[in-house]
Amino acid sequence: MTRSLPYALLIVLCLTTYISCTDNEYDILLGRIEKIDSPDTVHVNQTFEVSTTFSGGSNGCAVPSHLELDTADENLLVAAYYKVPRKESVCTMVVPLHSLTSEHSFSTAGFKTIRDIQGNVSKEIFVVE
Repeated sequence: MTRSLPYALLIVLCLTTYISCTDNEYDILLGRIEKIDSPDTVHVNQTFEVSTTFSGGSNGCAVPSHLELDTADENLLVAAYYKVPRKESVCTMVVPLHSLTSEHSFSTAGFKTIRDIQGNVSKEIFVVE
């Protein structure tokens, strides 16, 4: 039994190393939002789509990763992220524009603002009862 313990530990160590390396294949970076799209009017608690167009990356290896939405003072802050491979790859030299969509809803009525966290782009939305 004690002879198999070192082998079991070696297998666990190899699996842990493999999993940690595959999770870190990409660097996740904040993109610059160019445009925010959403409906002009929605109802309270109605789920709607927030679509963003953003730039990110210095070449064609950059791909969209995810959006983060955060409610601040009943308004919505949007951050768009892209990812680039850590390993050298053959990439086109075209600087990409990315698009991502996410869903959100507001719990109170009134005029709301959806804006990027960098404060460059915003979109007004009216929430009705």
